[in-house]
Amino acid sequence: MRNFDLKAEAEMRLHSDRLAEELARERSERPTTAADDTQGPGPAEGPPTAGAADPDDEG
Repeated sequence: MRNFDLKAEAEMRLHSDRLAEELARERSERPTTAADDTQGPGPAEGPPTAGAADPDDEG
């Protein structure tokens, strides 16, 4: 049973690493443009930064 768990974990890590590499490659191949048609960074991903206003927040 332990060998099965170790093998499954190794396979999941390998799959995850391959998926991460593929996503990184796709992001690097896809150029983004800023408002003035110059190349710039893409939109931020992840949670909003601290201090960002929430439109539903009444406080």
